[in-house]
This record gives sequence, structure tokens and C-alpha cells, in this order.
Amino acid sequence: MPDKEQNPMPRIALVSAARSGTTHLIRLAETLKDLHVVKNEWLEGIGVAWAQEHELAAFRRINDIDYKDHTDQRLRTWVRANKERTLQILESLAAPADRAVFYKSFPSHVAPPDFDRLFYDRPDTCFVFLTRRPIDSFISLIKAKNIDQWVSADTTAMKAQLDADNYLEWWSYTSDWFTGLKARLNADGKPYGSLTYESDVMPGIEHLLERLVAELNVAGFETRVNRKHLVRSRVKRFVTQMWGGELHGNMGAVKQDKGQDAAAKVSNWSAFTSQIETLTGSLECLEKFMPQEKKVFWDSQSLPPDLRLRVVTDA
Repeated sequence: MPDKEQNPMPRIALVSAARSGTTHLIRLAETLKDLHVVKNEWLEGIGVAWAQEHELAAFRRINDIDYKDHTDQRLRTWVRANKERTLQILESLAAPADRAVFYKSFPSHVAPPDFDRLFYDRPDTCFVFLTRRPIDSFISLIKAKNIDQWVSADTTAMKAQLDADNYLEWWSYTSDWFTGLKARLNADGKPYGSLTYESDVMPGIEHLLERLVAELNVAGFETRVNRKHLVRSRVKRFVTQMWGGELHGNMGAVKQDKGQDAAAKVSNWSAFTSQIETLTGSLECLEKFMPQEKKVFWDSQSLPPDLRLRVVTDA
């Protein structure tokens, strides 16, 4: 088996934000035989999140420290100080047949200078974007934070109370993340794939996998779906384990919030939208991410959680 640390594989960055369908897509990406998928947020600003046991075992062995679990402060401190080495260790766990390593990348995971060094500046990195209607992502984020549960919890009956300033702050840095990176890729002539929650995640797992493969090819990583393998083995087991065997149903049957209308999910919708319109002049920011007249400046020493941001100043 080739030494993965001495012969690094290409990296694939799934560029997204919380509550956009990334967990669903990441689990499905595992069914592609030539991808090594890192499911958890090893570079998250607040620390390592939900590392798997075989990953922890590698760090214990290499660092000769008996880390308790992903919450061990010694591990978090080491990862923050050794980001490239962290990815090298994770990549060394790839199977011989794997040809690339697949990472989830949120704006709160890694500061731009580190993102550039770890992903953007590497010529072999491929980028695939996954976006969702902003207001739907934000409502789902608020609900998940309120119960501190990110999967396998039905929040349909819960109504969120939204703060317009808080939303605009979240929308601002998330817009900067998506539109800023796309502008750089376009300027540098680098290809990238694009998926959306509404068009690609919701219709169902077979559709999503086909679309993921298509956009990976657009981004520069050539792979394909073996449909016999897809239906008969790995995806079938995956769906059975995760969602009771629903192979062809759409995402709406398994997501945490099954409501369809954003207004019905929010207790103060009228007041919230009125304030948004007063502050911005329209409700366009509820519908899409777009370039801004103001620019977000990142603090690389202390990344914020998803709902609190760094100072925003004029560009």
C-alpha cells in the first residue's frame, strides 16, 4: 500500500454552511468507492467535533498520548497548532483504492489564511458548493441550537424566534464565504461544482448521488456511479441503517424539520421580516446569498461560533 503521508492524495472541499444537507451528502459520498470521507469537523474553530474511534486511535498512536475522546483539550490544542499535520494523519487512514479525501468546509471551521494553505493554494484541490435558501438554513440552525441536537430530532412543531440583527450578521459572513470564494475561483480560472439543497438534496438519494458525481467531474475529480453497486449493496445498507430502508423517498421524510413554509416555523415572522426590510430595503437576503457592499474580516486566532461574528467594516 502506498504511503499516503509521503504521497498525498487530492483534497475535495465541500464548501457549505450548517443546516444545508451536508451530513446527508457526506454519508452518501461514503458510498463512492474511490473517496475517503472525513465526516467530522476536525478543524472546527471551537475544537474537534465528534471524531471517530479509529481516527482517535491514530492520533493516540502518533502523538503517544492517550486522548480520552474528541473533547480532550490536549487533542484540541494540538490540532489547532498542527492543522496540516492533522489532515495528513486523517489522510493516512484512507484505503488503498481511495483516490481523494473529501472534507466538509464551513466558514466557522477554518480562518481564510489556513483555508488557503490547506485547500485553495493546493493545485490538486477540487471544490464543490452546497447551498440552501438562507432563511431555511438559519431557522433550522436556530432550532437545532435551541435543543442542542443536530440529527435525529423532529423539530417540526417547534417555532423559532428570530432576531433580525443576528440573522443579518450570520447572512453577511455566510454570503462572504460563498460569493467571495466563487469570485476567486472564477478569477483564477479554477472549476468548481455546485449543488443546492432544494434541487439536489430534497429529491432523493439516487438523484443526489448522481448529481454529486456529475459536479465532482465538473470540479476536476473524475468518478462515476456503479448503479448495480449503488442499489444492491452499500447505499441500500446505508439507507436501512440510517432511515429504516427508505431507498427512493425524498429528503423531506427524514429531515428534522418537515415544515414547508418558513413563516409557519417562526413565532415572530411579521416583526422579523418587517425589521429585515427596514434594515436592508428588501427581503432579498432571505432568499439568496449575494455579494455585499461590506466585507467581513476574520480573526484567525479566535474563530466565532455560527451565530456570533467578527467585526464588519466597510470594504
